[in-house]
Amino acid sequence: MAVSEQVPYIEHIGNGVTTSFALGFDCDIKDRLVVSLNAAAVYFPDWSFSNGRVVFNVAPKSGDLISIRRQSKFERETNYKSHDNSLSPSAFNKDFDVIWWALQELKLKDKELEDLILREESFLEIVSSTSFAEPNITFGLYTTIRDFKLNPAYPHIAYSDTKQPIKVGIYKNDLLICEINFNENQHDFNFLQNQIIEFKKGDLVKLQLLDFHYSVKNIAVSLIGRFHYYNLYALG
Repeated sequence: MAVSEQVPYIEHIGNGVTTSFALGFDCDIKDRLVVSLNAAAVYFPDWSFSNGRVVFNVAPKSGDLISIRRQSKFERETNYKSHDNSLSPSAFNKDFDVIWWALQELKLKDKELEDLILREESFLEIVSSTSFAEPNITFGLYTTIRDFKLNPAYPHIAYSDTKQPIKVGIYKNDLLICEINFNENQHDFNFLQNQIIEFKKGDLVKLQLLDFHYSVKNIAVSLIGRFHYYNLYALG
């Protein structure tokens, strides 16, 4: 038979009464199915497979999550011979069906992996410094290779060796998004918008000295962001 485009996975919610749950995708035998109840595997004979439905011996409780997936073995089931009926159209169709089923299952696994990666976040630190401060110097320039987020609430750190008031600007591309005000060895991050700032792939992060004083020699800034298992690549 022809194989339609389908997702070989389905979820149901138990109601304490229903024992039979439809697949919603093609499957010919129970050995291709993986059945779970609240993320815990349920093994045969606690359930059976009949007419495209998984049937539990005991109805799952109300609110239980029933998940059913098809998982084909990566092997060829038929050995074709010229002297028997193994070269029949039905045998060929069955073998090709299983190949397409396996491809659909691989696509599902790729999607699950992508979703997992996008859910997992980690912290990154952007460190920039200079020992040769001069008016309007740009002492940090980065380009993003993946998306990341900069949150004003994160514990960003800045340092300067002067007690005189100076100011450093943080830019997203050419847009000023934050001013760091230094005074008496204290610093204050003044984000111009009190919300998470999202950087897309290819955006620039720039740190530039805005207000200069001749006594300043060293400036260091550490910005904390979050990203999806990605990183930044420093240009200079």
